[in-house]
Amino acid sequence: MSLPSFVLLAVSVTLFACTPTSSSLPAALPTTKEFAQQEVWNDGKAEIATYDAVRVVYGKPRRHTTTMITVKEDFNSEFDVKTDTYDRRDLLAVMKINLASTIQTDAYPYHYLTSMFFRRDDAASVHKVVSTSQEWCGTTFKRFSGRGDSLVVMYDSYWDGEGNGATIISRDLVIEDQLLYSLRSISFRQGMTFSARVIPSIITNKAKIAKPQTYTFSVMEDVYDPSSETMSDVGRTSCWRIDMKSADSLVASYWFSMDSMHYLVRYRHSDGRQMTLQKIQRDDYWSKE
Repeated sequence: MSLPSFVLLAVSVTLFACTPTSSSLPAALPTTKEFAQQEVWNDGKAEIATYDAVRVVYGKPRRHTTTMITVKEDFNSEFDVKTDTYDRRDLLAVMKINLASTIQTDAYPYHYLTSMFFRRDDAASVHKVVSTSQEWCGTTFKRFSGRGDSLVVMYDSYWDGEGNGATIISRDLVIEDQLLYSLRSISFRQGMTFSARVIPSIITNKAKIAKPQTYTFSVMEDVYDPSSETMSDVGRTSCWRIDMKSADSLVASYWFSMDSMHYLVRYRHSDGRQMTLQKIQRDDYWSKE
């Protein structure tokens, strides 16, 4: 898929330095192919996980529901979207993860929808990401598209000083939001550690991309008591916990089930974001209407 000429001109200007030498880059996320190759993803249905969530908006913690949808799709390379026809030679198997939230403030609702796509055989780096926010003040759109060793970022924002444009970032960077999927794909073991350069969450109503930081990740076995919070019976008391740290500060913790599906059971971030699993099901929701 070719890029518009204005994008090719604009991408020469970056929002931040993002092309360190290969020797300075931390190792990639230690994901494996096995998670996405499980037969369950070939059943023609999506995994729909519903979370009791919290996000701080206008200085207040706002309780809401976040839905995370994970499903296998076939893309065609011509348009880099889910194909309608299968008698072609440019098909690519991908995993799609949709994150959808509606957050009610005292004045009006915020709507966030982020779609992340990974090659089925590579959970470590995104193939494409589209993130949008809508609220009464306006709409902001960001798209990340893989091009070799880079991600081309196109954006359109209602904020003064942003407007619309494009930039390029290194594909070695990890988008924080992708960790909800990528971490499910690692081969968990007690005491495992790794590091990555991470861009803070792109689920915002701004186009500006925050500077990446290098975080260390530590894997440990943990016992999570579902009775301490509202949680359905899909919760596991024994979990894998991954802590993400910057220097000596704990930034975020992720809890995953110990079975082969590694469901995200719980998530806590130092900025107040929270997710607690309430329900999980498999469904071909697109065929219902």
